[in-house]
Amino acid sequence: MITADNRKRVQFRWVEMGGNDATSNRQVAEAGVLRDVSLLKHMYVTVDPPNIADADAIEIVTRYQKAVAQTLRAAAKTTPLKDWGFPTLLWLSPKGLVAGNAPQNPSDLNKLIDTVVPRPEAAAINPASSRILKARNQWEPGPAAGNYTPIGDSVELFLFPDASLPAVEVLTRGHFYKAWRRSITLDGVRWIELKVYTDYPEGLFVRESEVKTVIIK
Repeated sequence: MITADNRKRVQFRWVEMGGNDATSNRQVAEAGVLRDVSLLKHMYVTVDPPNIADADAIEIVTRYQKAVAQTLRAAAKTTPLKDWGFPTLLWLSPKGLVAGNAPQNPSDLNKLIDTVVPRPEAAAINPASSRILKARNQWEPGPAAGNYTPIGDSVELFLFPDASLPAVEVLTRGHFYKAWRRSITLDGVRWIELKVYTDYPEGLFVRESEVKTVIIK
């Protein structure tokens, strides 16, 4: 969702976060899919129950908010911000990327806005989340059992089956992961979801054409 400050000098691009329970995931999915700023009142003031029942959107949003949380933590490590809460702001200042908790005083918010680097070329950018949330890929059970390693020296891994997004990890030759399931995008590209993490079920995606199976003795 996108809103503006009262003088329309900056855009606020909201990435809704929440708990990992079913209701929170549905609320966040509803906000992400509908992109209606009036939902902010329903979510935070009147606390209305969400209406969305799109299972694909709910799964995508669950992944997306975990990715955003990782990004915020990484940003916090490179700024004076020691911890982050809700809402957390990320903006580009003349000194680089800044992460900070939202000020409570409106005058302090105006001071913060004054430090944002102008980016008029970004005003009409369609956020990547819009494309991700609308994706409806074909899913299949995991491919042949085995351990997957790059065909070449290395291969990029993505949080979603979408190579236009920034890669989140690189898998190098000699290292391997087991497969979980296969995704086929609307343009016919086949991706494999690899079991990269042990602490939560979602994996990372690699194009099937870039990996091969190996037998571990």
